[in-house]
Amino acid sequence: MNSNTAGLLDVGIGLIWLACLVITILKGKIWSTIIGVVCAVAIALGWTVGGWYIFNPFIYIPVYAAMRLARPNSWWSNRYYSKNTSKFVRAVIRFGLVKEYIDNRRKALPPEEFKTCLLNLYVIAQMSRASTEYIKAAIDEVSVKKS
Repeated sequence: MNSNTAGLLDVGIGLIWLACLVITILKGKIWSTIIGVVCAVAIALGWTVGGWYIFNPFIYIPVYAAMRLARPNSWWSNRYYSKNTSKFVRAVIRFGLVKEYIDNRRKALPPEEFKTCLLNLYVIAQMSRASTEYIKAAIDEVSVKKS
């Protein structure tokens, strides 16, 4: 591979990595962003594993974080999960904000829609292999508060 092609490959990989870093920021994953930036600075200063930056495992953290669910309170979640309630509920379950989600829905929805919301929450939890016991406990806790 000549140096011109290698340079283009480096630029392409760098642009993909930078796009993933921006997505990671928008998804609210600050620690993944910080680790990715520190790793990029270390590589720019000459620290590599085996002489190749591609073998540095920390360089892939922003790429991995960009593929995962966003935090429920991030810009990405507000923009892209508002119409996809399944993803939003999965993010709520993953980040442990089920009780807050249930409380907010209870305040915002009429009782019949709230019951449908709880049912959807439970179904999505089962589909996403989340701990349904945790969801049941949160629903029961809200039911006890309401009574």
